[in-house]
Amino acid sequence: HEREDLVIGRQPVLETLKQGLPVKILLAGKQQGAIIGSILELARKKQVPVQQVPRREFERTVGFIPGHQGVAALVKPFSYLPLEQLLSDLDHQEDPPLLVLLDHLQDPQNLGAIIRTAHFAGVAAVVIPKDRSARVTPAVRKAAAGTAEKFPVVMVGNLVQTIKLLKQAGYWVYGAEA
Repeated sequence: HEREDLVIGRQPVLETLKQGLPVKILLAGKQQGAIIGSILELARKKQVPVQQVPRREFERTVGFIPGHQGVAALVKPFSYLPLEQLLSDLDHQEDPPLLVLLDHLQDPQNLGAIIRTAHFAGVAAVVIPKDRSARVTPAVRKAAAGTAEKFPVVMVGNLVQTIKLLKQAGYWVYGAEA
């Protein structure tokens, strides 16, 4: 039995439901509103159990994650796309797509914002190294506002080797440093 991750916040939970990922939805107390209504309706359609619990119990279960909005989903652990699969999926395109490779990015909020922005800007995927980098956590999923559930994130062992591989595959590489 694998451990489950948390996705918190109304929009991220709704997106995980659309992707069919949640195992269970937790709501703090009785909530209302359009997004809550959509969450409840979609959970019913997809037969995902919804558990309403007192706010104190909710916060004990979820932990202290700012911005939870009283909504959380237990989901399977985040699945990184293998680099080989990404390159295979993108191989049929005429022009090489835009990829964003990040090194030493350790702030989960920044990673989530970059994932959200990259998706919006038409980037094909974000590539992060296994070491010295933030991973996709509940905070990243929250900052990505549901985008992490439908956007490819690739984790590689060695960013330099990945850049060499991408260059061999015909990608142009540009770098920037703050």
